[in-house]
Amino acid sequence: MSSSLFYSKILLFGEYGILKNSRGISIPYHMYKGFLSLGDISNIKVKKSNDILIDFYKYLNSNTIKNKFNLKQFKSDIQSGLYFESSIPIGYGIGSSGALVAALYDKYFIKKVSTDTYLSVFDQYLTKKDRVRPKNSNQLENGIILNLDHDNFYFESGIRSYENLGVKKTSDRYNYVLPYYNFSFFSKILFFRFFLLRP
Repeated sequence: MSSSLFYSKILLFGEYGILKNSRGISIPYHMYKGFLSLGDISNIKVKKSNDILIDFYKYLNSNTIKNKFNLKQFKSDIQSGLYFESSIPIGYGIGSSGALVAALYDKYFIKKVSTDTYLSVFDQYLTKKDRVRPKNSNQLENGIILNLDHDNFYFESGIRSYENLGVKKTSDRYNYVLPYYNFSFFSKILFFRFFLLRP
């Protein structure tokens, strides 16, 4: 069975904030990885992983999402000894379950998502009021923002990039704002604001 590699992740910040619907930043950590494979059920490691996949299959089969997965093939592979071969430590918060779900999604999800359509996944699972849902599923926005807030001044600087996923020509897809500054100075007798935007 050919399967892609799925890596662990490190959450740079936001570990507890995410639980409250806030944002965080994670990066892939290539030291640990996992992939789907077929093995001998008599092997304890293979059996343990296979049992987890059986439970996950039962969950998918009882859920409304079942029509989006090729569950027939998934069940057949489980019976043939499907397991998740992984070096990612379990229970340490570095993405062992995320890598498993990503591997199953990649292998058995019927409607494959490309780099141009992956934002549309939010349409299926999130309401329009959800904060993590993108405002525009055809535009990908990335940015780094630095805020310095003080009683007497406020400074903000950042870098942003925008990618229009609806444009086929690669050279016309990207826009950058590098960098922008916003500075406000407060005092009892003076208010000063400076804003610079460099295209």
